[in-house]
Amino acid sequence: MAGNNSAFKLEREQETCFKQQLLKYSIQREITSFFTSPNNIDNTLFLRFMKDRILDFPLWNKRLNAKSKCLELIYSLPELFLQSQKATKRDPENRGLRRVIAKCYDMALRTHQEKQHDIEIDSKDLINNTANTAAAINSVDNTTPSNGAQPTTTTTTTRHPLPSTPSLGANITSSNISEQTRFSLKARAQKEMNEMLQAILAEAETKGGYQYLFRKVKTAPTVADLPQSYQNLAGANITSSNISEQTRFSLKARAQKEMNEMLQAILAEAETKGGYQYLFRKVKTAPTVADLPQSYQNLAVALGRSLSLWMEEELRDVDKFSKLQRLEKMTPTRTIRAALSIANPISLMQGLITIFLARPFGARNLVQKFGEQMVEIKRTETLLYKIQKDLENQIYHRKGFKGNFRKHVVAKIERYVEMRADSDDHYDDDDDDDDDEFDEDDEPDYLDIVYIRKFVAAMLNNDSIEPELDPDDIKKLALEDEVKIYQLFQMKRRYREKQDFVDLLGDEQLISIIKELLPVIHEPMALLFSRANVGHHFDALFKTAKRVIKVTERTKDLTFSARLAEYERVTARFIGDIYLFIQNIAAQDDQTLDETLGWLMNLLNFTRHKHLDLIPIINSIPPTEQTEVMREINELIAYRQMLIEYDEAEEAREKLALASGQPVQKEEEEEEEDILDPPEVIHIPHLVNKFVEVVLQVLIMPASPASM
Repeated sequence: MAGNNSAFKLEREQETCFKQQLLKYSIQREITSFFTSPNNIDNTLFLRFMKDRILDFPLWNKRLNAKSKCLELIYSLPELFLQSQKATKRDPENRGLRRVIAKCYDMALRTHQEKQHDIEIDSKDLINNTANTAAAINSVDNTTPSNGAQPTTTTTTTRHPLPSTPSLGANITSSNISEQTRFSLKARAQKEMNEMLQAILAEAETKGGYQYLFRKVKTAPTVADLPQSYQNLAGANITSSNISEQTRFSLKARAQKEMNEMLQAILAEAETKGGYQYLFRKVKTAPTVADLPQSYQNLAVALGRSLSLWMEEELRDVDKFSKLQRLEKMTPTRTIRAALSIANPISLMQGLITIFLARPFGARNLVQKFGEQMVEIKRTETLLYKIQKDLENQIYHRKGFKGNFRKHVVAKIERYVEMRADSDDHYDDDDDDDDDEFDEDDEPDYLDIVYIRKFVAAMLNNDSIEPELDPDDIKKLALEDEVKIYQLFQMKRRYREKQDFVDLLGDEQLISIIKELLPVIHEPMALLFSRANVGHHFDALFKTAKRVIKVTERTKDLTFSARLAEYERVTARFIGDIYLFIQNIAAQDDQTLDETLGWLMNLLNFTRHKHLDLIPIINSIPPTEQTEVMREINELIAYRQMLIEYDEAEEAREKLALASGQPVQKEEEEEEEDILDPPEVIHIPHLVNKFVEVVLQVLIMPASPASM
């Protein structure tokens, strides 16, 4: 295979799995290095890239020392995470942090096949459902509701009219529906007609045969006078009640696709004329949506269409509509608007955060109180008190101990815990390997008795820790005493770890960093809020909710197309209000929002024109290793599929049990671990260095507008 490297090819699923595994091991290695020493972040790739992007945030330049404080906060993260792990005994390998970072890079760093797949998957559902879309559009436009009422054609003028656009089905004509689509339309119509006919014939057989049918037809002067099943067969009543969910999904998919295509066209044009700043200038100089270029107006209409389809679907549900009505009635709109006109909620939020961080007279702040609840420190205190009392009572009832031996044992354990906590390297001791397995609910039967006796003897005979104990008294301790002493030591250590975590949350240096950084974000936002008359726009939002409720009540008996048209009028006015809000914000901006959005756009687009090429990584290793890597990739793909099937089977089993009224029984954890045991991965981690070299060619951040 080495001679044929240029012909080597990975399928998309293999390529994705390979990339995700390389990200997993690369980022895990960097996190381990970063947590060992925060300064190591400068020797990493993925973490350093994220650090640099955070430090590039333009608002840091608005305040003196803000960037250096942000850097201090980044360097303090390892200690915060490590203390949290010790206190909660959760995620000791930082899997949660690694998964979050890996997911971000997985979405940003796309291979060529993944980018093609991302483009194709958006239109796949539309292609598969074009037949249903066309059938729905052509059938609902000129139909009557089930109660025989004619569709209303009311017209209203709005404050912010949008340009007129063709109806949803205007461009689905005979000229652009493929032969495959025509065949699907005919096949679906034929199938529905056959099913309706069979149902009518089956009913007729039980009531007199064909003579029953003839009587029904003779006595009904029009199709509308026939029974409902006969009307359905004639195609006279295709309303929203029998438009399938698949058809509704098709309509939404089409609207989403049109909106995406328009947005991509606008972004492509902007890239050739100055980037995001060109877009902002267009929006700032146009007072209403109708003053925007035609492509922008079309995008606004497509957005309104998507919102209308979503409203029509969601508000068909009686429960959801009732919740919306209750929410609208319960919300004190006037009170909120009055409050917004005299108070700045962002400033209020700043005050609340300050209150949460404040430590009155040295007491713990509210963040520390929440931390105590999170690590269940009160529960540990209760268990600690119980174990200590049990130990003192056990020793007290034994004879032959000198002086107040029981009190001295407890004091020695406490000082031993403090000594180990203050030691810089005690977590690397081999003696701690067994300690890490301790759980607060462990029983003595599950503990290693040999290890316990050795550990307790070494601790109590340690003369460097006060108070000194008589060796003869130590030898008089029974096995149950030694077990209780070991449990007390473990519980005191757990309590110390939780206390350290809570104390870290109230660390004065950490609090000062947060207080220094908060105004950087808070002050510009508060200034914009006070200038932009947000109270007025908040009121407009609730007026839109009232209009939606009225439209839903008024159009419940109308056809699908008539209802959709009413919702589109509401969304057109709503989009006009939103546009005015954006205009108001943009007019008051002192370049802060402009710079922030520019930073965000650069961050989102830094890999848009590049893609990862993983083939050189495979080609750089010998053929035998290539085979092993491919085997591991295929095993991981099979394992993921097994997980999906297992979860689906579990979900189906639970639904079946609930449907039959039986309690849901969970399988044993040991059995589940055996079933979901992941495959062993050995060769892929060896390719991390080569992967970093490839990624380094992609992670090149474009210069920010401020530096250009």
